[in-house]
Amino acid sequence: MPPPSRPTMDDVARLAGVSRKTVSRLVNSSATISEHTRGLIEAAMAELGFAHRQPASAGLRPALIVLLHDGSDPALASVTETELLTQLQDGGPALAVHLLAADPAQRLQRFLAAHRPSGAILLPPLSSDPALAQMCAAAGVPCSRPGEPGLACDDRAAMAELVHWLAAEGHRRIGLVAGPETSPGPRLREQGYLDAMADRGGRGPPLVVSGNGTFESGIEAGLLLLDVSPRPSAIVCCNDEMAAGVLHAAARTGTSVPGEISVVGFGDTPLAARTLPPLTSMRVPWAAIAREALTRITDGATARHTFAADLSLRGSVSRYTGEGIGSDPLIPPGRAAHFPGRVPPA
Repeated sequence: MPPPSRPTMDDVARLAGVSRKTVSRLVNSSATISEHTRGLIEAAMAELGFAHRQPASAGLRPALIVLLHDGSDPALASVTETELLTQLQDGGPALAVHLLAADPAQRLQRFLAAHRPSGAILLPPLSSDPALAQMCAAAGVPCSRPGEPGLACDDRAAMAELVHWLAAEGHRRIGLVAGPETSPGPRLREQGYLDAMADRGGRGPPLVVSGNGTFESGIEAGLLLLDVSPRPSAIVCCNDEMAAGVLHAAARTGTSVPGEISVVGFGDTPLAARTLPPLTSMRVPWAAIAREALTRITDGATARHTFAADLSLRGSVSRYTGEGIGSDPLIPPGRAAHFPGRVPPA
């Protein structure tokens, strides 16, 4: 009688319900595997009596996930990094954070060649550059792009509802600090602002000043909007960094927030709760988006998700009565207003 054949990776893959490639990735430690998938494979290996050993001379590098950003939105980079570290703390791949500021394509090319990561996560506005994603694909590096369609909230609808909410609180002249035109998220937020202003029957040109996503550009835009006559009663910004800059501009000009003008951010990053006054901001669930981005790398998931957005109300907004803005914040800090009709994250 011939000796029983040894179980193969194909046998393990069939029993675990995964691809042979996924089993090979675990065996060779060449890429990260989610804890759920790892458990399925290891259970199948145990049941079949499959044993694998890595050659002592293999010299394999540990799996590495790289988080890439351009430094324009440090609050977003921080909250994403924190969530990824939380997800990866029980072993598995290491996390690297790499800055792609000047000449991002050349810097990314050098990083990929030197470190050969198992996956890459591109934060906005880098996520909107298809050349960077294509560079990762050419190097065989799975790439997730938070902020892109299918891995974002409905920015346009969220901004429109935010502007409608301000209008319902009496604000008619609402300014906007826009983001980079090359970045889809800020562009959609600007479109949402324009939608809402048109719905409200706004007259005259919209009060829109361009920013580039940074704190410094928020200061410049805020100074311009505060110098308009008649001045807007509320300023909405396409991210929290620029909203913090507008608060700085208000302080520089002696303008009380929310006594003389209301200011609202977008993103609700940790920065929003640390400004003075604390910043009302449209909450984007960046932590949940970061988890999904990581899952797309580890499991190869491709399902599109629209994440829910809601409003975190703090002390930077007051009602507008027509004679001026109230001196007190609209509601106590930290309370959230949930907009109806949102699609929750899957």
